[in-house]
Amino acid sequence: MRTKIKKVKKSEKGFTLIEMLIVVAIIGILATIVIFSVVGIRQKAAATRAKADMTEIKKSFEMASIDGCTALSLTVTGSGAMINCTAPTAKNYATIQVAPSSATYTLTVPGGTNSPMSSASGAAWSAGITGASPGAAYTLAASGFDSTSSYTCAPSGCSCSSATGCNTIP
Repeated sequence: MRTKIKKVKKSEKGFTLIEMLIVVAIIGILATIVIFSVVGIRQKAAATRAKADMTEIKKSFEMASIDGCTALSLTVTGSGAMINCTAPTAKNYATIQVAPSSATYTLTVPGGTNSPMSSASGAAWSAGITGASPGAAYTLAASGFDSTSSYTCAPSGCSCSSATGCNTIP
């Protein structure tokens, strides 16, 4: 009995080792590019949230001042810290959320007890502030988005601690 030997046509051959290595290298390069682009998106999202939180604090302090509030309290809650007017009448203004997991917030209100108060890496605010004036020159600093810079807001506006830093803050 004779066994027929089938001739292999050139078109029926598989991939060569070099072709397979080239494909694996291209996939590796594309995966690296995607991974590095995603890391920056997370930092930018946290920085954008910090800027929104700073704007909320600024608006709350301005509204309290316009309403004739003479004393504020910042009471720690489960989800953040509530800004309240305590004199002459009680009124709630806003809730400041905890800092994103990649950041640290520090709120300083001169004249208030327990000032400054802070929230780091998604943890609850450390303590409340009482007896603060809504017209005080408060500062809210957000840091942790990069290794060197902090972004600070006050009634006069916002600024970065480094001339070349805060690239993640839009």
